[in-house]
Amino acid sequence: MDIAQNADLLIHDATYDDSESARAAEFYHATASQAGEAAAALKARTLVLIHTSSRYTDPGTHISDAQKKFDGPVLVPKDLDMIEVAFRD
Repeated sequence: MDIAQNADLLIHDATYDDSESARAAEFYHATASQAGEAAAALKARTLVLIHTSSRYTDPGTHISDAQKKFDGPVLVPKDLDMIEVAFRD
């Protein structure tokens, strides 16, 4: 998708971590690693993982799973968090 190339911010579903990849496929959700792959393929600047399952109390695994595929910043915001997107120079 040309429109998403080089996005400043990619917001992507990451319901499951990589240990639950079969379950993610079964329920048509993405893993954090798949979100990282998408961010890398699109050359996004920052990846934001949303819609994480409430079974995960620590976002650390999601972040590390995404960083296996994407080397930019990875954020997992809490509800109502605000993310500032800076203007490009």
